[in-house]
This record gives sequence, structure tokens and C-alpha cells, in this order.
Amino acid sequence: ANIVCASDPFRPFFNCLRDAVARDIGVSVNEFDPLGDYFADRTQLNIFDAVQQTTLNQPFPDDARNELYNRITSHAEPFSPKIVSQLDAVQGETFRDVYDSLLSHVSTAYGEGNEQWEATKEVWTTEFTPVLAHSYSDSKFLHIIRDPRAVCASKNVQQDTKYPWLFLVRQWRKLAILINQYN
Repeated sequence: ANIVCASDPFRPFFNCLRDAVARDIGVSVNEFDPLGDYFADRTQLNIFDAVQQTTLNQPFPDDARNELYNRITSHAEPFSPKIVSQLDAVQGETFRDVYDSLLSHVSTAYGEGNEQWEATKEVWTTEFTPVLAHSYSDSKFLHIIRDPRAVCASKNVQQDTKYPWLFLVRQWRKLAILINQYN
């Protein structure tokens, strides 16, 4: 199969979807904040449960378009810079429309035009596997559980991008549990 893949371009999309889901259940979140680890926090667990039940068919909030575009642009620049030059706006009426539009930029930016599959490699978004699986029935997922020591070393090697150790441990635990659950 011919596959075209972009590295880490659209994680802000999933933050935006989480924000919409949280609003729908009456939970206030800081827009585009990192996704939670759901550890011992009933409010975060409620958001997680709602995310597991949501679909991409809900309306996309117009007031989030510009911010999502800006965040995707800055987030994708180091990993998938060709995507950035292809984005002209965030378009679509539903989250599905927006994601379809975003995915179309993957083949435009990195493909040759004959690919059968468009893909992204995204980190910190594992809890959205059911959402994508329900929305794209022919989709495939490859979950990788990275050695937690490698994650900590990678995220703490540079002075300006260090993550708190507890954050990394809890996120790794979340991902390991979710991947086990989804498999």
C-alpha cells in the first residue's frame, strides 16, 4: 500500500476537540492546554469518558478556527514544515470536515499523488483512537509504547523544553493503559 505520513502536525486539533467535549459536559478547561493524565481526578475522568463516547460529527466552533490554525502552524513547523506552507485556513463545519481538510494537506505536502493512505504520527493523543476508529471505519492504528526512560531523556535533554518528571510518568502510564485497553 502506498502511504504518506506527516510527523506530529495536528495535535492541537485533538486539544480543540477535547475543549469542545469538555464544554458540552459543562467542564471548564483552559483552551488548548495539554491533554490530562486522568489520574485520581474525577473531573478529568469525566472528560475522558466523554471523549471516549464522542464523534467527529459535532459542529466545529467558529470561534476556535483562527486559534487552531495558529496553533497547528506553530506546532507543525519543527516536525512537518511542508504542512505549514499548505495550510491556508481551518475549513469545515464539523470536526470531521476539519480533520478531513487537515489530512488532505498531508498528501499535498508530502505525497506524490498516488497514495492510498494518508497518515499522521501524533504524540499525546492516544485517547482519541476510538473517536477516529468510529469516524473512519477503514482506519488503522499503530500504537507504540516507548521506553519511559527514553521519553524522559528525550524531553529533558534541552533546557527550554523540559517537562516535569511527574507529568511524564503519569502520561506514560496513561498511554500504556490505554494501548492495552484498545488492543
